[in-house]
Amino acid sequence: MSLSPRTRQGLSLIVALGALARLVAIALHPALHPDAFFQYLEPAWKHLHGYGWMAWEWSTGLRSWLLPGYHGAWMELLGWFGLRRGEYLLLFLQVHWALVSSTMAIAAFIAGRAMTREFMGPGGEQSEGADSERAVDAGGLLAAFGCALFPTLVYFGPQTLTEVPSMILFVWGYALWVDARTRPDRESLRRGLMVGLLLSLGACIRIPNAPLALIPPLDWLLRGRFRTVLAVALAALVPIAMLGALDWATWGRPFHSAIAFIDYNFVQGRAVEHGQAPRLWYVEGIIARTGGFLLVLAVVIAVGFRRVWTWALPGLLLLAYLSTQAHKEERFVVLFWPLLLTAAAAAAAGWIARKQGKADERRSPLWWVALLVALGLLVEDGLAIAHLPDADYTGKFAVYQAQAWVGQRPDLTGLLIEDRVHLNGGYMLTSKNVPQNMLTGELVNNRLFNYAIVREGQAGAWLSARGFARVWSTPGYAVYRRGG
Repeated sequence: MSLSPRTRQGLSLIVALGALARLVAIALHPALHPDAFFQYLEPAWKHLHGYGWMAWEWSTGLRSWLLPGYHGAWMELLGWFGLRRGEYLLLFLQVHWALVSSTMAIAAFIAGRAMTREFMGPGGEQSEGADSERAVDAGGLLAAFGCALFPTLVYFGPQTLTEVPSMILFVWGYALWVDARTRPDRESLRRGLMVGLLLSLGACIRIPNAPLALIPPLDWLLRGRFRTVLAVALAALVPIAMLGALDWATWGRPFHSAIAFIDYNFVQGRAVEHGQAPRLWYVEGIIARTGGFLLVLAVVIAVGFRRVWTWALPGLLLLAYLSTQAHKEERFVVLFWPLLLTAAAAAAAGWIARKQGKADERRSPLWWVALLVALGLLVEDGLAIAHLPDADYTGKFAVYQAQAWVGQRPDLTGLLIEDRVHLNGGYMLTSKNVPQNMLTGELVNNRLFNYAIVREGQAGAWLSARGFARVWSTPGYAVYRRGG
């Protein structure tokens, strides 16, 4: 892929801004979903150190060790260099996913260019003109801009949830697929191997995304690229075999976690026990995120759908089939956003280029309109980010800070926490093997528990009357020690 120096500089700047935005999000302490700890970090901590709190899913084999194993490998490696405290490991893993997720901007650029090129020339044939190449680059940069800085993607980027690595792998897999669709057989074969590997791994990490992994090989099959389909299938077997072997080693049966997950969520439908939402809940959330700009995106994608369906259709399918499930959380459909934004960027760039013909696109007011719409969309989503249509975990970072502080007290023998166990950072953040329980009237009289973490309010006075004194605080929460 030959790019002009200006395009390379623009892409580098966008990727850097995307990474910086995610690091700023970490510094602002985003609302961390409890699953980020008790499903994907705490199990790894317990496996390495022999103590920790395990959620019920880990007693029934409903989870794969794939992502906790990856996190645990980093924990072990960092331990060799003396980095063992849970709070620092958490920060490292957040920075890790922040930086890795920022590479989606590069994938979006590749896909945006490929789809914008479909608009060039009669019948979508490639045009070699300098004006056309500028339009193609503009489509790629607009797509990269959206995926780098869209606040929802910035917000979720640093989180240690399965949705994040699965999204990254799918975005890259789709980018290589779209870029290879019209390439010669030899290049298509090489890309097919990578597409199969990436999409299969993304599906193994996040099973609900698996149906989307079928679209690229089906497209190649319908286009008669049978050798490429075979390459995709062979490469896809590698992660699948790895998941089967890992489950066999950890749960005693190949694919045990995948079977248990599908049975629990889709066969028995028991996910509803953890909350349910109306069928159009995801759609309502998307409208809240984008406001009136959603209509613009919908019109742009509809006009260019024939050339951007490769990204628009999977996003709509994901939204449609997950909307049939009663239990809904915004993170479940986070993959929808890079698919939507990249398709819209390519459709807008292609339409503007065709509209302008051979005119100098750089001076076209339509490009400025597209950029202003993109900026407006980012502002609209940024204003909505504080009102996530999900459970509110915005104050939980204070609990994690308090746990980390208490964990460094040499006299700590036991810790009581006002919140439920699965709404805190577990043993990883205290980094100390001492009892941790929910604050109750019975346990507060047990002298084994000499520290307590409570929300600011009446609980503090209640503890003070029982011989505890306030020793530390952070906005919203306070730490009390028995006997002061």
